[in-house]
Amino acid sequence: KAWFEFDHHYSDEVFQEAMEFVFRNNPKTIYDVGANTGKFAISGSKYSDSVSIKMIDLPGQLKIARGNVAAAGFADRVSHYEIDWLSKNPQLPEGADAIWMSQFLDCFSEDEILTILKACAAAVNDHGEVLIMETFTDRQRFDNAKFILEATSLYFTVMANGNSKMYPSTVLKKLIDQAGLELKEDIAVGEYHTIFACKKK
Repeated sequence: KAWFEFDHHYSDEVFQEAMEFVFRNNPKTIYDVGANTGKFAISGSKYSDSVSIKMIDLPGQLKIARGNVAAAGFADRVSHYEIDWLSKNPQLPEGADAIWMSQFLDCFSEDEILTILKACAAAVNDHGEVLIMETFTDRQRFDNAKFILEATSLYFTVMANGNSKMYPSTVLKKLIDQAGLELKEDIAVGEYHTIFACKKK
């Protein structure tokens, strides 16, 4: 409960603005990687009555998300795919017009992020895009905000899994390039967030 409240505190206020960006090219199939509680899948289904969304996460997380999606009345348009990103050679099914990751990649080490981005590059359609929304430490307007994010990194590293952290945008740009993707759009969203829109090279 505490984690969801903390996580949603940072993401909920920018969801509408982010949704407009996600749907600017009218994607028909979106993969929600790191589905969490299903909030993006529900919001996306409300935003577009023609989109099909596939939630991708661990089995336990998907159970929560699927229940929330069903309660919202969108079970017919939202599917799911179970994955463990720490397993050997994790892969996604092909066919996504857009792949969405919100405050997800900061849960992993750089090597693990590269594995995830390579899987996304293989799964997205040739003209599709991989969308990454993060609170980058080097994109904060106020020094206090940067300090809070860096302090949050200490929490992640020590209390979570030993290697996750809040990254500067430069690190993600490097990994995007190494994964065979190209950064096409770089936009600020709300007070704290940045969205990277990436396409296959």
